[in-house]
Amino acid sequence: MEKMKQKQLNREKKKNKETKKKQQSKIATDPRVARLNNEMNQLKQELSKAKKQVATVSKKRREDKKHIRELSQQLERQHQQAKVEKEEMRQKVIEQQRKTEQLYQKLEEVGWDTDNHALQELQKRNQIIIYLLQKNSQMQHYLERIHKESDLLKKRNDRLNKKLEKLSNRNATYLKIMEKKKQELQQLSKVNQRQTEQLAKEKQNFVQAAPQDLIHALIQQLDTQSFYKFNQLNKLFNRYQWIFEQQANDLQYQETNIFMVL
Repeated sequence: MEKMKQKQLNREKKKNKETKKKQQSKIATDPRVARLNNEMNQLKQELSKAKKQVATVSKKRREDKKHIRELSQQLERQHQQAKVEKEEMRQKVIEQQRKTEQLYQKLEEVGWDTDNHALQELQKRNQIIIYLLQKNSQMQHYLERIHKESDLLKKRNDRLNKKLEKLSNRNATYLKIMEKKKQELQQLSKVNQRQTEQLAKEKQNFVQAAPQDLIHALIQQLDTQSFYKFNQLNKLFNRYQWIFEQQANDLQYQETNIFMVL
């Protein structure tokens, strides 16, 4: 009896397992499920990309904060150092004034400088020293600002020099190309001139020739091979003449623009 129950349970488990597999297979082949899976994968990729971008921005922000903190600490140290130097100078001035006053008192006891001329002069000198210290601090800030502006101008000057060098190289290249095209145009012009002169000469000879020589001249003029060569050469010259003139005009226009930029 127990064995039969166990077999029945096994059959039910197997049947349920097969039913579950069929359902999963049916879900996997469903186009809506496939579309949702693709959208989920795309969203996961976008989320991963966004996380990377956030990490990059966070890293840049941390670096900027660290740089700002270092600059603040450096400025604070410089400020503290300036305060210490100013205080040391003030203490030295006070000490010097105290010693001078003691000396003045001793001298006054023996009847010297009863109008306080020396003390007044010392006070004026101390005021001048304090004034110079203040101006020195202001001058340091001014020099730092001038140094930063000088660095910016130097960087801008370097960029302009690079741009000028690039434009100069491009201008030289355009000039070489234009010179080469002009030479080719001159060569073709010479060839066309020779052919034209030869044709005019043959035409003149043909007109001035005696009637008995006309048949022979006509035969030479109707030579298919020579006429085809001359016709092709004339077409080639006309075609390249237009191209070279157009390119020469373009190069001159570009050269004018380059010199206007320079």
